[in-house]
Amino acid sequence: MVPEYHFKTVQSRNLVTRVWIFQNKMGLVLMFLLEVTFCSEIKLDQSPSEVKRPGETVKMSCIISGFDMTSSYLHRVQQKPGRALEWIGWMSTGRNSASYGSSFQSHFIMTQDVSSSTQYLQVNSLTAEDSAVYFCARDTVTEDSGAAAQKSPQTTNVVSVKSEFSPAINIKINNNK
Repeated sequence: MVPEYHFKTVQSRNLVTRVWIFQNKMGLVLMFLLEVTFCSEIKLDQSPSEVKRPGETVKMSCIISGFDMTSSYLHRVQQKPGRALEWIGWMSTGRNSASYGSSFQSHFIMTQDVSSSTQYLQVNSLTAEDSAVYFCARDTVTEDSGAAAQKSPQTTNVVSVKSEFSPAINIKINNNK
């Protein structure tokens, strides 16, 4: 008779409850453990829109709260007028390392300041092609015991389409001098 271990996660507005259950083949519950974790509201706040001239540099900020910046991946996304969202890259904030999409490796730079819980996206040598709406986003996939699963959309931590991306920064390149 091999015992089974499993757990169940129950999530409500600001509470996450995990119950680990130890069962034998007969279905007898021998032991359980209850863990309660309070979840705070996750927020990503970006700097306001800017108008820049070709050749200038823009540095956009994304201030985070409600989660530990040092154990998360923050993503940057771009949307040009009339086009689909395009992934710029992500930053492993705990290790201060970034990875960029092939179209964004030349003049896009992600940095961070952990002390102020801020991640930055800097775009150098702006061109008209860089005119877009820029978003910052956080991973919504959690990992537990090596098995990844998407968070339930009913929880307040899960970021919906409206709140997954922080309010947009709209960068426009103005060719008029």
